[in-house]
Amino acid sequence: DNHGYDDKNYKEVLAKLSLAATEHQSLIAMQKVQSLQSDENLLKRFAVRYISDLDLHAVNMLVETFPALNDDADVTMARTQAEILESLKNKPKLTLEDYKKHRSLFKSLDAHTSAKLFETFEELNSALPKNKALNFGLNNDITYIQFKNAKNTEMNFVLTEKPSEPMTEHKNIKVFAVADTNGFGWFEGSTNRDIFVSLKENGSWSEPFVLPVPVNSRYDECNPVLSSDMTLLYFSSDRGFNFGKKDIYVSVREDVKSWDSWSEPILLSEDLNTKDNDYVTGLNDKVLAISQDDSFNEENTLYLEGNTALDFIKGKVKSKNTHYTSPIRINIYDKQTLALKNIVRTNDKGFFAFLKPQKDIVMNCQASKYFSPLSENSPELYSIEDMVSKQELITIESPFDDNGNITLTGKKNLEILANSFKNTDYMLTIGIHAVKPTSKSDEKTLSEKQALQVIDVLTKNGMNKENIIATGYGKENIMQGWEKTNSMDIGAISK
Repeated sequence: DNHGYDDKNYKEVLAKLSLAATEHQSLIAMQKVQSLQSDENLLKRFAVRYISDLDLHAVNMLVETFPALNDDADVTMARTQAEILESLKNKPKLTLEDYKKHRSLFKSLDAHTSAKLFETFEELNSALPKNKALNFGLNNDITYIQFKNAKNTEMNFVLTEKPSEPMTEHKNIKVFAVADTNGFGWFEGSTNRDIFVSLKENGSWSEPFVLPVPVNSRYDECNPVLSSDMTLLYFSSDRGFNFGKKDIYVSVREDVKSWDSWSEPILLSEDLNTKDNDYVTGLNDKVLAISQDDSFNEENTLYLEGNTALDFIKGKVKSKNTHYTSPIRINIYDKQTLALKNIVRTNDKGFFAFLKPQKDIVMNCQASKYFSPLSENSPELYSIEDMVSKQELITIESPFDDNGNITLTGKKNLEILANSFKNTDYMLTIGIHAVKPTSKSDEKTLSEKQALQVIDVLTKNGMNKENIIATGYGKENIMQGWEKTNSMDIGAISK
């Protein structure tokens, strides 16, 4: 309202408002954007995201605010699915026939409502004989993987007495939850709260500001408690696939000097969460105060002793392409078996954190038109289009062992490579380097045999053989710094 159309900053402010409206899923903000500059494409993108959780109330609110969307195909489909989900949720008991008739809705766990439905239906599945148990095919679903990981995590908290020392207090910081027009997905009558912060500066409290995605969402975030070092935020939410109603999550702050970068919230395990509402009401470095009573009566408070700072692996995705600001999926594998153990997303700045597993892990990113090899530390993300336009080569360790043969030890990286390239319009170039001869082959002959093996693995994982150029170079043309290590160069060219 402070920037008229003739204001030189008008377009910039409108663009920021459009982004904020979409990010906050705010009907009020989007209504303002559309009144200033009608943009059907922006409204369409907003609508698809707003109804993606298949919540019937959300669909109705969207159409009430923007009547022109009433006959939109995506909105119509979402309304139909939302009505089915609502009827299924209200049934006293779900049956096998319900599952068979609405199979796809039971599997759409990225939809908040569908996740709640699946929680109910799990009881039916667990009651079936093993030979009739339902295969939900959810092993690659982010929501389900994160839930399974939380379920299998031991946090080692034990019951203790109320500590004599006071819980952590921050004299110059207030962190609180409230349903407010500046929150995420707010609408009149909304009971979903968001987490806000106010800072004491020069003796006065600042105007409260809302914490960003991914801490806040369109669902209820409440009872925030900030750790003593201000790096962790414990809070409760009914988002996602929970153990109960409201469960306890924790988010990691990237930098204590900034409030705008937090990790994707991590669902904590059954050590802390139950089938009821669970809240952290206070903490110090050794003790968490937990309440499962909405009245927060002191006599019902549990005190759990353990490492309240937890133990995290955290980092930031490395990428030369600084324009990649969307959340990025990170796959986390057991280092020995390469079984997928967890999936997390970064925030929009590439920052991530997750609870450290008991076993060693490796990880990589997964994003369309990008390649990301396995890494023990912060994964790297390489743009395939940049590899083509800038003629960049990526060098990684050879997928073969050091004994001078064609035994694959890095097959997983080749599978990842195939998945990254098989749906692109580019050709993949591979250069294999072997730095030691064997009793049967010189370096170049060995690397040529290895190149043929690489082609075989890539084609078995979906790539067209005609789109692969693999060459064995032996000790020739080795990238600087790799002269003593078997390596593989990866490039891309236009067809």
